[in-house]
Amino acid sequence: MLPVPSKQKDLLDFAKELIEQCRVSVGARSAYYQQLNLICETGRYDSAKSLINMLPNHLTRTADHLFSPVELKFAIDYGRPKPKIEYERAKAVAKELTRTWDRNNTDMTFGRGVFEALKYGACIMKQWPAEDQDEKPVYNDKLVMPWQFGVYREDENRIDRQEALCETTLLTGPEVWQRIWHFPDADKLYAKIMTNARSGTATAEPNSYFHQILSASQLQTGNADGGGSAIPGGIVQLNNYPNYAIMGPVIAPEVVQMHELWVKDEKDYVTIQVIEPDILLAPRHKKANLLGLDRAPPYRLIQPNDVTNWFWGRTELADLIEPQGLL
Repeated sequence: MLPVPSKQKDLLDFAKELIEQCRVSVGARSAYYQQLNLICETGRYDSAKSLINMLPNHLTRTADHLFSPVELKFAIDYGRPKPKIEYERAKAVAKELTRTWDRNNTDMTFGRGVFEALKYGACIMKQWPAEDQDEKPVYNDKLVMPWQFGVYREDENRIDRQEALCETTLLTGPEVWQRIWHFPDADKLYAKIMTNARSGTATAEPNSYFHQILSASQLQTGNADGGGSAIPGGIVQLNNYPNYAIMGPVIAPEVVQMHELWVKDEKDYVTIQVIEPDILLAPRHKKANLLGLDRAPPYRLIQPNDVTNWFWGRTELADLIEPQGLL
């Protein structure tokens, strides 16, 4: 349990320190994930395209063996005997839960999470409720990649035993406004936030590292005898050249970075949202769990290959990289 301050200034200082602690290994892990992704996509260490790359197929087959959205069916059971009517209700609820996952494509999202967890060692699924315009409950889900996530203690495997969790994401201007429009000083706060915005294509944050790989290739300036043409860094080639790079998302609008902290307090989790460099979005007045979940964060760890006392797990590619290199 971490004592969360109530005063706004103390809370901001507390949050910034906690963000730094949770993200202490993000830089090193991001470089590792870049290398894993590069090897998986090309089949080689040097970013040249391998003629035969079996790594993606192996990950896909293994993920299909571990989890199949087509065969997913929920079941609800009881630890003690119940009246027959209770078992009938449990069957109906289980069917509705299965249909909900199918309608919302939550089953497909979880399946993609299994694939990503095999590649990188871990992936986090986030689920949270919200209200639509008719005030009806809507259930949302998304995958949080390991370079977007940080934990208080990396030697603790279980996510529910972490004292603090930190998710880092990028927000566009409209997404920022959706979070602050109801504040009394929303216009001034929005202007202050957007002064620190920058183009998503230029960001150096780990969650945009696909684009960094695309733009980080060394210049090919031609042969030693002066022949050949110069090729600028980042040109994508599909043949077997050292400049082979990986396509990724390009974010045109300006974005700002937001950290979302989930901290265990005396009674429940406290949600703290901070936009870089020092804009505190939540809590504004009273410490609270923004999603109303009873002593539970909205994250679940997907990890096929767990490692004792290492939260981030082991990549499935660890034993396959050298055989792929020989192939």
